[in-house]
Amino acid sequence: MELPALGPFLAVLEESLEDVVATVDRHKTLKNLHRESGRELKAQRASGTEMAARLTSFVRASFGRKDERLDDFGINLPGRPAKKPPSERKVNGSPGYH
Repeated sequence: MELPALGPFLAVLEESLEDVVATVDRHKTLKNLHRESGRELKAQRASGTEMAARLTSFVRASFGRKDERLDDFGINLPGRPAKKPPSERKVNGSPGYH
């Protein structure tokens, strides 16, 4: 026995199911895009790291291993810690509140 009053409920339920299926498909697409962008980001980071290593090697080869100018490029001299940038250096002395 069918109930004729179920027609509107069935139509709304079918619409809801279509919305759910569309959202699931969109979710899968976005998940795949997220994975792809993660792979691209990883490749770009590797490329940047490689370029930084090449630059460091070039500067070190140009100036020599113990040249003071290496510090300007952020390259540690053997046996010395790297200098901090001027903005991070500790200033000694009175702050001027006398």
